[in-house]
Amino acid sequence: MRNILKQPLVFPPNSSVFDETHKAFISSLLQKNPLERLGSEYQGPDQVARHPFFASLDFEAIAARTAPAPWLPELAAATDSSYFDA
Repeated sequence: MRNILKQPLVFPPNSSVFDETHKAFISSLLQKNPLERLGSEYQGPDQVARHPFFASLDFEAIAARTAPAPWLPELAAATDSSYFDA
């Protein structure tokens, strides 16, 4: 617990998983001081939604359920449950 509170956040070196936008988003959520964390200001969730990490999302379309699904499963039949764990 002490390391979480005292040590700086470190990302894996040469990681292709995290680009600078990902790092900035994660870092802003994990600020040690709760008052400095993304979303902690009076704008809260709106501040999070405006972060560049979410730039490709249309939150209004998502809320209205008019946004296209990012992925559609290929079903063999209407009863195909192969994408579910047994």
